[in-house]
Amino acid sequence: ASQHAAESHGFASGWGERQLHSWTWTWVNLRELPKSYCGCHTKVYSLLINPDIAGEYRTYLWSNKWAVNSKKLAQFTSGKLIHSAASKHLQHVVDEEMPKGLGKYLELELFPHIHMKVAHGISLSNAHCWC
Repeated sequence: ASQHAAESHGFASGWGERQLHSWTWTWVNLRELPKSYCGCHTKVYSLLINPDIAGEYRTYLWSNKWAVNSKKLAQFTSGKLIHSAASKHLQHVVDEEMPKGLGKYLELELFPHIHMKVAHGISLSNAHCWC
């Protein structure tokens, strides 16, 4: 049963069934849900802890520098876009334009300002998490 449940949720059959068995045992015996340790590794350091970096970052997000399509943004803010087009444009801005703009800003302006170098660039998923 664990194997089928693991595979149906996209886990590998061997590892996934052991993981599900462990979670089930913990719930049945201790009434505890699994905990996520995402971001809890001892080597994890967030640049946003630094007040100077957090301030620069906040200032950038509050500005409109991320808006790539200024004509559509003007239509959106003035209420001239129809609802479906406005929703589609807003979703595109939030999912694509803001994270990409933020990634470029961090790589090209903020990190060089604090003497840091980005080796492989900032991924879209990381930038999206920071928005």
